[in-house]
Amino acid sequence: MRAIADELDSPPSRVFDLHGMVTTTEANAKGHWRGKVTRARAQRGAASLMARVKLGARCPVPRLVRLTRISPRVLDSDNLASALKHIRDGIADVVCGGDDSDARGCVWLVAQERGPVGVRVEVWL
Repeated sequence: MRAIADELDSPPSRVFDLHGMVTTTEANAKGHWRGKVTRARAQRGAASLMARVKLGARCPVPRLVRLTRISPRVLDSDNLASALKHIRDGIADVVCGGDDSDARGCVWLVAQERGPVGVRVEVWL
């Protein structure tokens, strides 16, 4: 845990925002399955595209990735992780070859803050 705290003391290597990205908790989402699939594909695709542009197609596996959900309302911790799942999967497509469980030592953190809707991605390489 100390290594993560030390890492967070240094500035991230890359930072990019997904402005206007509405994230909803998938654990409590109601509605037709097709709407959920459409939302998942849109979020994953946007995150993957931005990661390719900002990190490069051959990005090394990062040491630490922090996803910050920005929204007027805050979520509890388990719903926060669920809301950012598709964003994480999109970034993992670029940095981990599509499998976020095979991050080879990469640590994924989630955070949230109040503000206009979006997601901030911070990567420590």
